[in-house]
Amino acid sequence: MAFFKKLSYALGFLCLLFLGGIVFLIIKLKHTRTLQQTPIDFSLTSQEEKVAELMIDNKSNKEIASELFISLNTVKTHIRNLYAKLEVSNRTEFMEKFKNHPRD
Repeated sequence: MAFFKKLSYALGFLCLLFLGGIVFLIIKLKHTRTLQQTPIDFSLTSQEEKVAELMIDNKSNKEIASELFISLNTVKTHIRNLYAKLEVSNRTEFMEKFKNHPRD
């Protein structure tokens, strides 16, 4: 009889652990989805927005300069500012972050 009592306690404990794990995963999933859907305000200037959109369209720096009627150095400055604001260090990271985050 003592064996069955201990077994029932052990099974009850395992059920609580299992349910606690499920609740934890549900809360974590909900939190992750909320973070992914939260708009991010990158505080970009209108010119930085234009440069960013052209970068997303896979335009080269030279093509961006030509399309916006600005110098290549100005494009590079805008890109450097974009990288700083988005906290990235290269074009690939920029594309990933800019494409996958909703903006205001």
